[in-house]
Amino acid sequence: MKTATRPRLSAAQFDGLPADYAALCALLLPRPVRSRAQAAEVESMIDALAVDERRLSRDQRDYLEMLCDVLEAWDESQAPAIGKTTPARFLTMLIEESGQPSAAVARAIGVDRSVITRLLSGERAFTISQAQALARHFAVDAAAFLGLSQK
Repeated sequence: MKTATRPRLSAAQFDGLPADYAALCALLLPRPVRSRAQAAEVESMIDALAVDERRLSRDQRDYLEMLCDVLEAWDESQAPAIGKTTPARFLTMLIEESGQPSAAVARAIGVDRSVITRLLSGERAFTISQAQALARHFAVDAAAFLGLSQK
């Protein structure tokens, strides 16, 4: 299920964030993450709050800690799925969840669209540089594209 996402917050937006927990929850309620889009939303808020911990109010620190726990739980829930799939299937899942066309992914990592097509079909093995570029693009572990163990 695709969900609409809020615009990503930037570190510069920290000054506009509320100092109390309830108001922060009104912006983004800490709840279990169920999609990459939700994970990106939580990461965005974490990025905005993690600018300078010395500037955080107690409520902001507590909220940041809660968001980190929520995101960590998501990350841990994804690890088994990554380990039980092929690199080609994993890339397919990432592209589907991101909603990006494969051509856009190809452009983002600096390869021809036909390379992505062959990777997705399993006709071509991932190179280390492709795995690293895809890992950066999707914010995942490059080992998943190389068929390596996550542990």
